[in-house]
Amino acid sequence: MIKDIAQIEKELLDRDGSFRDINFENIAFESAIALIDCLVKIYMPRSATNSKGDDILNLIVNGNIESQFEIQPNYIHATFGNDNVLIRYMQIFLDWDQTQKVSAELTFSPEDIDENFSFSLFEEFIAPFIAASGTTHYYVRYENAGWEFGDLSKHAGVIYHGKIDFR
Repeated sequence: MIKDIAQIEKELLDRDGSFRDINFENIAFESAIALIDCLVKIYMPRSATNSKGDDILNLIVNGNIESQFEIQPNYIHATFGNDNVLIRYMQIFLDWDQTQKVSAELTFSPEDIDENFSFSLFEEFIAPFIAASGTTHYYVRYENAGWEFGDLSKHAGVIYHGKIDFR
């Protein structure tokens, strides 16, 4: 199912009460660190915790998050804000186990998208995150706790699937 740009924009801006997610699967620890670094360049970190409930905000602010990847399994949830960018608030969820591969999700609310939004501005805005992830596939979708990575079925809530060829 191919959607036109107007439909993608409508779904990104749909104020249905759910968040929007940008998902990356099986990224390396180095790419997860690069994603956090990318967020810190754009946003002010506001909160951060790990799976033990430890406050790790200072680790993110100081760029010392590497130690968290020594804890396996573990996850990081962090929030960021900047009133002067296309998406004012962004969250990141990083989750991993002993496989040393990270599932990453950038989450935002349609309410936090600037009124001057367009799909081309959105693509430009998320491009650094896509590059930092080091992956060739990502999914932009409606929040859906039951979603499986790569599920493009009609009811999966995927707004669009991005594929990048780094060759």
